[in-house]
Amino acid sequence: MALRGTMIVLGVLFVLGTSGIAASAPDSGPDPGNFVSRVDNPWFPLVPGTTFVYRGVKDGKSARDVFTVAHATKTIQGVRCTAVQDRLYLAGRLEERTTDWYAQDLRGNVWYFGESTAELDRSGRVTSTEGSWQAGRDGAQAGIYMTARPTVGQSRRQEYYKGHAEDHFSILSLRARSRCLS
Repeated sequence: MALRGTMIVLGVLFVLGTSGIAASAPDSGPDPGNFVSRVDNPWFPLVPGTTFVYRGVKDGKSARDVFTVAHATKTIQGVRCTAVQDRLYLAGRLEERTTDWYAQDLRGNVWYFGESTAELDRSGRVTSTEGSWQAGRDGAQAGIYMTARPTVGQSRRQEYYKGHAEDHFSILSLRARSRCLS
């Protein structure tokens, strides 16, 4: 599927870092009037019902990450956000379940408004919710997850909740190669 290939390329294009990061939003949050109802950014389209599966290795264990765009939405700071269910399996066992919230502005940038994360023990009980955050609460701020027109050298803050969630990205290449395992 073309979308799956696009999503895998995203993993190649971005690297987390901390230098040269542009601010993503003022403390008051982005203007809700500057957002549209769907996320159709060609680099990060979120069509409800779509599922992406990523495979790799984490902490020496085989990893499978199942990323499903839900039909549900949540209003955060006056902005209607699309919910994405993210399930991380390590060595075949569900280790983490997360709901992420994204919205797209009029320019086509995709914003990240928060996540509700639960780490699970072997019995499926929640052991930690560290890393959960929502824009507008306790100083947390939405950030740009995917720009409308990515260019090499762009970097942005994707999320900000001091001491808990401080991811950034930098675009290294728009021509990196990847392959899809079907």
